[in-house]
Amino acid sequence: MTNGSVINLGGFGKGFGNGMSGGIAYQYDVDGQFTDSCSADSVLPVPLIEQNPGYEEALKWHLEQHVRFTGSRKAQRILDDWATSRTLFTLVVPFALLHSQHPESILSSHTRKQMLEELIQGQAQNLMEAVHFAYRDNKALAGGLSLNMGKWIHR
Repeated sequence: MTNGSVINLGGFGKGFGNGMSGGIAYQYDVDGQFTDSCSADSVLPVPLIEQNPGYEEALKWHLEQHVRFTGSRKAQRILDDWATSRTLFTLVVPFALLHSQHPESILSSHTRKQMLEELIQGQAQNLMEAVHFAYRDNKALAGGLSLNMGKWIHR
């Protein structure tokens, strides 16, 4: 993997992450055997709960989206017992990314403009998803309000 994120809720084999140079992986590890299966040459496996809370928030959001789009019962069970489930995830970070994942490195290597553009793109994606689901589910946007001549009216 060179970019993105992978959330594995299933099994794993020996050498997990071998050659991984970018991205992040989350492994659901109910039996506590995962760390021994990781590639010691390529990745650093660490308990999710010992990391920046942003990683946990990202994982939870991805699981919520997975349930939203697929109806996954396994992901829903994990979310329903989040207090316990969150302790069973391992974050896998490639050695090549360790430096670039720290906030100080991000701030020093990205301009304010780049960070704002990324934020705007994310917000635009969220709005497009809202329109998609409203259309799919035949529901009104903005609580049924619409703008007419500068005033909000209820339709």
